Amino acid sequence: MEEQIWHKYKWPKTVKKTLEPYPNKPLQSILENTAAKSGDLPYLKFMGTTTTFAETDTMANKVANYLRKKGVKKGDRVAIFLPNTPHYPIVFNGILKAGATAVTCNPTYTADELNYQLKDSEVVMVFAFDHKRFAPSTYKAIKGTQVKHVVICQTKDFLPRLKAVIGGLLGKVPKSPFYEEDITSFFWSKTSKATKT
Repeated sequence: MEEQIWHKYKWPKTVKKTLEPYPNKPLQSILENTAAKSGDLPYLKFMGTTTTFAETDTMANKVANYLRKKGVKKGDRVAIFLPNTPHYPIVFNGILKAGATAVTCNPTYTADELNYQLKDSEVVMVFAFDHKRFAPSTYKAIKGTQVKHVVICQTKDFLPRLKAVIGGLLGKVPKSPFYEEDITSFFWSKTSKATKT
């Protein structure tokens, strides 16, 4: 790491300046090890809810199992078309746990830009955000690609129950105007039931 002036004067003495040597283990094992040692510690905080390391690891395992059940094999590419939501690290780790390759997509992409990336990377499944722009863009973008399935991730999965209900009634919780039912399932959270398949 290149030495910066603030490294000399403001770097805490108890914090190492480098991660080297890098551990020779899969990335998702960092979550698994932390969940095993400190599972009750908070991993995610979002709009009044807290998700622990153990809960995050459990949900990532559910994602991995779901991918396998849907026929995703080692090396297959699965896209993440999400903004910065609690789903993102769960889906990312789940994809890695399944042995697949995570293809991260820029959340500002238009349907045409996303289509190009999905074709170019030969994606077979997409996790998309339940939103008036994201979900419709995803359905448009998968035309002419290898994508056979879309998993919709809803904000309400990580809201306190009352906030999710009231926010939904008031139209404050993002939602797509439509879903292509034959190719769509819904993400599940620690509080919701398993996804529709």
